[in-house]
Amino acid sequence: MQRQIPHKRSLLCAAISLSLLPLASQSIAQEDTVEEVIVTGSYIRRSEGFTGASAIVQLDAEALEAQGTLNVGEVIKNLAFVSGSASQISNTIQGQDSRSTSVDLRGLGASSTLTLMDGKRLVNQNVNALIPTIAIQRMDIVADGAAALYGSEAVAGVVNFVPYKSYDGFKIDTYAEQDDNGDYDEQSVQMLWGGQVGEIDVVMAAQHRTNTRLGWDERSDLANSGLTVSSNAPGNWYRPERDENGAYTGGPRSRAPDPSCVAASQRTDYTPNVVANQYGNLLGSSCYFDFGDNRSYREPMQTAQYYGNATWEVDDDLTLSFQGFRTYLRENTFTSTSNPGNSRIGELPAVRGEIPGNPFFANDSLGNQLYGFDANGDGVPDRGTQDLNNDGTPDYLVSGIVDNGVLLHEDMQPRTLRPINKTHTRSSGHSRDRDNKSGSTDIISRWSAQADFTVPMSTAGKAWHPSRVMSVTSPSCQTRTTTLRRCSRV
Repeated sequence: MQRQIPHKRSLLCAAISLSLLPLASQSIAQEDTVEEVIVTGSYIRRSEGFTGASAIVQLDAEALEAQGTLNVGEVIKNLAFVSGSASQISNTIQGQDSRSTSVDLRGLGASSTLTLMDGKRLVNQNVNALIPTIAIQRMDIVADGAAALYGSEAVAGVVNFVPYKSYDGFKIDTYAEQDDNGDYDEQSVQMLWGGQVGEIDVVMAAQHRTNTRLGWDERSDLANSGLTVSSNAPGNWYRPERDENGAYTGGPRSRAPDPSCVAASQRTDYTPNVVANQYGNLLGSSCYFDFGDNRSYREPMQTAQYYGNATWEVDDDLTLSFQGFRTYLRENTFTSTSNPGNSRIGELPAVRGEIPGNPFFANDSLGNQLYGFDANGDGVPDRGTQDLNNDGTPDYLVSGIVDNGVLLHEDMQPRTLRPINKTHTRSSGHSRDRDNKSGSTDIISRWSAQADFTVPMSTAGKAWHPSRVMSVTSPSCQTRTTTLRRCSRV
């Protein structure tokens, strides 16, 4: 019996091993089969049959022309695959700068969409400041995030404007639009030429665009439905707090609107060249003034864009190219006289109480009129040496609430300030309709030179052969981009 036990154990082990053979062979077969390989971010060139994780949508020159607009941001917004998730800065609403149009994929902000021109980054991602529209051969759009390759700038996607580098012939294009009222129009003329100059392939393009101003007075119905008043107006002040004895408490100052301000409910509709409420509109503790005809839905602008590219194929192993563009954006801005900035309001001195026309009477906390002293009889209340109000002005000496003929007015600190509105006399620096005009010019350019060449590569014991790459990777040496290198073996 003892001699048979090892024999039985051997038979049992053999039976278990034979039963596991199909599972082992199946496992080995599964390891040899690769269903799919997904590369999230890689600079390896894709071969045929390789499907990337992010689809690229291309718009050629014909598709761009069919959009019927010169605003490239609108072209992207009209694409079906980004409907409801992409936007561009609209240039037809007040408060936006018509000089700038940025691509905003997925609504994550313009800073999350990387804009490239010919595969290279741009310092300014304003698509209105790129090359002429006629020089764009196609647009490549990565609608998915591409942060793995390009960093956080491409969280929402990438838009690459690919220009013409080779063109044979001459092309001219004109564009014009005008509204039914005839008070706004936009015009453009652009040209493209390409051909051979000796052994060099040259492409040049130019575009000139201009649009007129669209002011608030030209769309009064639209102005009535929007914000036409400003709190940065004369009549908003800080009043010092006093106690029942008329002394300053030193506590927080209270807001005080101009006494001439009337209730906002009495405001009339916006009418061009007419002030709806001359003394402002009282809303809560603030007085609002009408802008007047001082704003624009679209500012007048002139744009000049130039582009050039030269390519020279020296031989089969070397190609040299030079590319550049330059854009001029000139804009006239029509605005109302603004405040000096909320951060600088505190630098303005207090409006002294003895100034004629000061409408703010000094009262104690119970609402009683306060009176002061006039020792020298000059009609101006006397001041002491203390500055409990902390406004940089010595405080008035208070005699009490008994009428002695010396009325006290408060020293008021301005809270917001817009020095001129439509009720004031027009200064020489303002236009006929009291607009505050200013001009600005942006000049944006980029120049680049590129060399595409073959890098000699070899294998051990074999002849050198060219390979059309810009970097070399081998087991015996590390990768170095755009550097010509020789490795002993590959």
